[in-house]
Amino acid sequence: MTCAKAFLSLLMLFCTFCSIANPVITESFESIKVDTLSYSFSPTSPQNAYKNRSNDWQKIAKKPLNLRFEQRPVWLFFTIRNTLEVSTSPLLSFDNPLLNEVQVYLFYDSKLLSHTQLGDSFALAQRTLKSESLLAKLTLPANSVSTVIIKVNNTAGLRVPITLWQHDAYLLHKTKFNSLSIHLT
Repeated sequence: MTCAKAFLSLLMLFCTFCSIANPVITESFESIKVDTLSYSFSPTSPQNAYKNRSNDWQKIAKKPLNLRFEQRPVWLFFTIRNTLEVSTSPLLSFDNPLLNEVQVYLFYDSKLLSHTQLGDSFALAQRTLKSESLLAKLTLPANSVSTVIIKVNNTAGLRVPITLWQHDAYLLHKTKFNSLSIHLT
């Protein structure tokens, strides 16, 4: 009986662990809107945001972050579960190209794996990925749950829709969009 209780407890813990991460990357992954995340105005650093997720974090579910005319810097966090047996490098797209400054921090196993700066206030030459879109490349370890911490500064309000893309799917999407734009002009 003790063995059954222990197994049931482990199973419940595993199910809870699996349901925490949003989004989840599988073999069929192409793109996912990141519409479930938490935000706060309190953190003072990315490490502080990673370690101290206290009661002052607000959760948003099933909609993009829109704090209207808020002028304070906002911190966001969400997790990504990579179910693949290999590491993968999806693109994080901020679907508001007018954001002044976006800092993207990727953590895994309490370690900072990467930091990317982007935003309208940075010249194209300063961006890691040379694109008019605000893109950050994330490298996720195989079979992992990674934490993404984002700091956004913007003087004209905080609307931060985010999409996670598989690289080739993003290129195909941009090609279709650009082709449509050319035909409309």
